[in-house]
Amino acid sequence: MKKIFFAVMLLLTLEIYSQDKGFGMGIILGEPTGLSLKGWISPTSAIDAGLAWSFVNEGSLHIHVDYLYHMFSVINVSSGKMPLYVGVGGRLKIKDKKHNPDNRFGIRVPFGFAYMFSGA
Repeated sequence: MKKIFFAVMLLLTLEIYSQDKGFGMGIILGEPTGLSLKGWISPTSAIDAGLAWSFVNEGSLHIHVDYLYHMFSVINVSSGKMPLYVGVGGRLKIKDKKHNPDNRFGIRVPFGFAYMFSGA
């Protein structure tokens, strides 16, 4: 099941491009590994979501949804855009019931910088 999940993620993300409007999809590499989705709801606001699988400690499904606000005027670059983003959201971790039924919910406060290529 884990191998099928990983293969489907790779197939769904073969031709994905950076964008600052509409809807985008990408991959999450590392621990956990999965799919990321981002939908712009205004020129500065977006909803970010992720669905990922952890391969550590008998495995678990990770789901997160965040509201992100982008500040485009904080850093000026000669080409493209580099917004600072901040947000708030939630995370759900669902463990394999057979091995460990300890599911968890948490609050997320994502922040960082993103580089958006010109013409993307």
